[in-house]
Amino acid sequence: THAYPNPFRPSLAAHAIFTDIPQGSNLAMTSISGDAVRQWSNVIDEIQWDGTNAAGQPVASGVYLWSVDGTSLQGKIIVIR
Repeated sequence: THAYPNPFRPSLAAHAIFTDIPQGSNLAMTSISGDAVRQWSNVIDEIQWDGTNAAGQPVASGVYLWSVDGTSLQGKIIVIR
């Protein structure tokens, strides 16, 4: 599982893509301080993320952590606005 492009620049790419996610998994994204940013459930292979939080607001520039529930799959994505 990985995310690209990384760093993600919303001004250059409409979406960051999380790919090779195990079928039926949940993907969670948090800020570096541990605040929930976004959650996707019952994923089938890939997610396209537009750089917004669960409320639809653009996230700030920074490092965000992602993980696939119930697995050791995790990583970071950098957002540059």
